[in-house]
Amino acid sequence: MLKDCIRFRCGNLKRYIGIRLVWLIVIWFISIALIIMLSPIFIIRNRTIDKLNLYEGSQGEIPKSSTASDKDTSIEEEENINAKITPRDGEVDKMIYDRGIFTKSKSYEIQKSNGVNDTNGGTQAKITELNNHQTKEHVQLRVIVLAYNRPSPLQCCLQSLNDADYMGHRVHVEIHIDLSPVGSIDKKTYDVATKFTFSTIEKSVHVHPRHVGLYGQWFTAWTPTPDAKEIALILEDDIAVSKHFYKWLYAAHAKYDERTYVSGYSLANVDYLATAAKKEHIRVSSNYTVYMYPILGSWGFSPHRDSWREFLEWYEITSRDKSFQPYVDGIRHTDWYKQAQSLNKSDTMWTMWHIYFTHIHHLYCVFPNILDRYMFAQNRKSPGLHFKNTLDKPPKLEKLVTEWDPNFVNMLDDPIKVDYYGKYSF
Repeated sequence: MLKDCIRFRCGNLKRYIGIRLVWLIVIWFISIALIIMLSPIFIIRNRTIDKLNLYEGSQGEIPKSSTASDKDTSIEEEENINAKITPRDGEVDKMIYDRGIFTKSKSYEIQKSNGVNDTNGGTQAKITELNNHQTKEHVQLRVIVLAYNRPSPLQCCLQSLNDADYMGHRVHVEIHIDLSPVGSIDKKTYDVATKFTFSTIEKSVHVHPRHVGLYGQWFTAWTPTPDAKEIALILEDDIAVSKHFYKWLYAAHAKYDERTYVSGYSLANVDYLATAAKKEHIRVSSNYTVYMYPILGSWGFSPHRDSWREFLEWYEITSRDKSFQPYVDGIRHTDWYKQAQSLNKSDTMWTMWHIYFTHIHHLYCVFPNILDRYMFAQNRKSPGLHFKNTLDKPPKLEKLVTEWDPNFVNMLDDPIKVDYYGKYSF
């Protein structure tokens, strides 16, 4: 009897221990599976935090001007710089293009300090946050120069701006410098931007906190408020302007800013008709001092305030749809854009989005129509995203207007419109 009782209790104990062991093994396997599944999430999170810390810690690092003692020092290794970042004074964000959509990022402004010189004879730089200065300043012309890594063309661009006639108006030149994809700044370009001195107009230098590319440069260049009165001109750094450009641009804005079908104004000419099988120039009678064309001229583009604001808002929303393509049938620009897409270089052609926007809204860009295709801005075609085989030296700018003719501003109330095919209408 006692043996049976002991045997019964031992059997129950074995079953109890066996069940417990099975549960422990099951729990152990589940734990291992959870660890395997969740570990990538923690790794990604930690890497993201590290990147954010690195990004925050590296913002606004601008190299000082080169001296004989540090010519061979890399930009990343520059430590003793005459710049500082002031604490954020409110939530001021600018939209930066990133993989087809806009994200929020800081931007910094480098301003001249009053009467403070560094040991190299240059003006000490001070970095302050770009706190919506474009809406606080009251200027009549704001020129935004987009720069990256072409110091020589930038120098020539700034010199042409310095030589221009501004009729006594208040002018502010902003130089926006983009960083490389790895976050470094071109030292020579930075030196040109900070050291160049204008005779009568104001200057500031803005450095993007990270690489934004051509889209980001253009789409954050100018963000006007609805009540902005200033004229804006956006120049890439390889553009040279005529000394008379502002007289024409000011008159054109005064004449056509109230027109709801105007997308902007170009200082250069249209190269070729968008639909011509062969290269064919637009031919407009010299009786008309200006004409309108559906496609913008980006070589010296002055956006219409309202149209530009609407375009930026439209792009911010539309570009979120990754399946959307800004194709306009029948024009060579669409072919160029498709080719750029096939080479994974569509981020070099922001104009395709503007072309589509103006196409669906029936907008026109205003161009000067000067005899022999003279113009108020000319592209130097320096090596870069669009020109690879040109020499980085001043070309012959033989088509820049050098003599002013009062008839240049004798503009019709409703100028002639030229369509993609070269047909005229009013």
